[in-house]
Amino acid sequence: MNISHGKLISVKCLNPNCNNYFNIYQSEYDKKKKLYCCRKCRSEHHWMITPLYEKPCLNCGNIMKRKFMQKLERLKYCSPTCRKTHKCKIFQEKLKDVIKSNCSICNKELINKREPCGKLIPRKTCDECIKKTSKKTALNMCNVVNNRYKNDLEFRKKVRSSDKSRSDKVKRWYSDPINFQKWATSLKDAFVNGQSKIENVVYGHLQSKILDNIERYYPISNMLVDFYIPEKKLVVECFGDYWHMNPLKYKSTNFNTSTKRTAKEQWEKDKRRRLFMESNGYKVVELWESEINNGDYKKLDIYM
Repeated sequence: MNISHGKLISVKCLNPNCNNYFNIYQSEYDKKKKLYCCRKCRSEHHWMITPLYEKPCLNCGNIMKRKFMQKLERLKYCSPTCRKTHKCKIFQEKLKDVIKSNCSICNKELINKREPCGKLIPRKTCDECIKKTSKKTALNMCNVVNNRYKNDLEFRKKVRSSDKSRSDKVKRWYSDPINFQKWATSLKDAFVNGQSKIENVVYGHLQSKILDNIERYYPISNMLVDFYIPEKKLVVECFGDYWHMNPLKYKSTNFNTSTKRTAKEQWEKDKRRRLFMESNGYKVVELWESEINNGDYKKLDIYM
């Protein structure tokens, strides 16, 4: 059965931005169907026709316009600056709130303002009374300890023995290489995050030469090493010019206030470390800060 829809008619598209003419049947035109040339024109025209919903900003009062009411209900401010300023105003108004209370010692009236966290906590004592009581308690404790330390020989011996025993225990614990390795592994992430610029440069150079198996802050007996390559049993250490007192810049009599050592003492300590590692079969390469900044990696390239 052939169904006749009537004759074809040329109709202009209803979208005002589109001037195309297209052919449709008379029956479809009477039912007001397919009055657009394409779906794109239909969606554009409907978007133009849909009304705009309006709402004022809570801070500045500017009118916000949106096509959908659901999106407009979520909005309260026209911009993030308005949101920030309005919340600051609310917070400052809250800070004006005040609670009155009396001091428990001198009966003074205390005005308690809201704290930055937003809580109102009434104080029991004023600042002057707190200072007086804290000074009195501190002086009393000092007098008690001083009198006891002067008079009691047993108490004096206990204090001295406790201080010595604590320092000896700490030294013994760190002297054990197993305990030292536990301590180093537990704080390895903190050491790596606090790495210096020199060490980052050397680490990048080592990665370009050797892709894998580069240990950072590796413990060897009771010492932490900057970089260790287990395949070649190579130890690489980065020495700062100030911390390790570069002999090209400092004399043997110069004193380092941070390490509290002279340059000669620091050189002897570094030499003992190097000799200990070399005696245990490790190859040691020491790079100074000035060499790293100038890009001199000749010492490293020999062992690669």
